[in-house]
Amino acid sequence: MQSGPAWYELSIDGGGTYWLTVRRAVVLGRSSGVPAAGGFGDGGEGEHARSLIGDGASMVDGRGARDGEAFLPLLGPVARRHARIVDEGEGHRLEAFADCTVESRSVRGAVWLPSSARIALAGLTIRFARPQPATNTAVLRFDEPNRTVFSVDGVVLYSDILLIGGGRSHLSCGLEPEVLLVANGTAQTGGPVFRLGVQSPGTPAGATVCQIPPDGGCCQVEGRMICIRPLGDSESDGA
Repeated sequence: MQSGPAWYELSIDGGGTYWLTVRRAVVLGRSSGVPAAGGFGDGGEGEHARSLIGDGASMVDGRGARDGEAFLPLLGPVARRHARIVDEGEGHRLEAFADCTVESRSVRGAVWLPSSARIALAGLTIRFARPQPATNTAVLRFDEPNRTVFSVDGVVLYSDILLIGGGRSHLSCGLEPEVLLVANGTAQTGGPVFRLGVQSPGTPAGATVCQIPPDGGCCQVEGRMICIRPLGDSESDGA
């Protein structure tokens, strides 16, 4: 499922805002126009860099990505292509192109990521989590939000399903019953169609309550508004 933008913004009423990609490979690196060095911390340089880059759509700078990849822009002394996380279907593999550690161990080349891991690159700590063994969908969270070009609660690496709600969900936000999000699409649809259903007794598993088209929209599920909108340009995010 490669058609459509590399990134979507997922917002959950009372549950946070996330970036979501359905692409199988995510590159972490320095966005074009952002300084390669300098402290993005107490001096406000990070906010200045964000103001130069603009809103979410223009933050998706795909010039560090290649065909089939999504590019995740970071601030600070990171390489243009610092690392890549690849969804291999039965797990995720991290490929290090520059200095990188997983659970404090230096990575040379590639390494399989456990279901929970701390990734460090250029002083930035990223928490990787794959909380549901039945699905390969994973979530990235950042310990230093001032080191990201975007301002979100996490990044979803979508594989096959996304669970929203309870404590063992991918996105825990106190939503009961749990909401199941499934993305399906083809080149003809111009991107994924996002289908949302409720995981509750008496409801068939995966039954669609509502759906959001590739160009975005909102659904009210169990009293919560869930919205998805595309970021950046379709197809052209690769270099």
